[in-house]
Amino acid sequence: AFGLVAGSMGAATLINARVVRRFGMRTMSHGGVIAFTLVALVQVGVGVAYEGRPPLALFLALLALNQFLMSFAMPNFNALALEPLGAIAGTASSFLGFYTTILGAGCGFLIGAAFDGSTLPIGLGYAGLGLLALLVVAWTERGRTPTPAAGIVELARAGEADAVAICSSYARRTGRLIAMAAAFTLPDIVVVAGERAE
Repeated sequence: AFGLVAGSMGAATLINARVVRRFGMRTMSHGGVIAFTLVALVQVGVGVAYEGRPPLALFLALLALNQFLMSFAMPNFNALALEPLGAIAGTASSFLGFYTTILGAGCGFLIGAAFDGSTLPIGLGYAGLGLLALLVVAWTERGRTPTPAAGIVELARAGEADAVAICSSYARRTGRLIAMAAAFTLPDIVVVAGERAE
């Protein structure tokens, strides 16, 4: 049963990879954390209605939905956090992985310590952490509206300088990624990913 819950995360990752280009990372991550928090509040309501012991199928369905939504939020937030750190991407990624693991373990310990034989602690934990995440997003974004990738490409075509810089940066990164993948999968073929001189 819990394997199916994990399967929902895999499904969300595949769906996210297909739709993130259309809607953008900010839209996907913000929508994911908002929906996650709403489902967590429903989980709390269901827990209260069933005195902390809802039917297993209902509990697992809500848990799977929350994990599904978390898989929309987390990868996109990670990518947004690493976006301005291209020059030190390896170090930044290691640091991000380290502190999110420590933070997650600490939060998990507190929720686990509150276990009382019911499903309420996990529902309250999800809801509380979801609301906290929404506050952090509101503080860090400070009113920025998300721009879908297609909109950035259109702005670049129109000659808008920031959009051109973003598209050029992603083109270079994509070229490097293709060259690295080719180096691993086709070792007898040399792929050169050069950069245009400014």
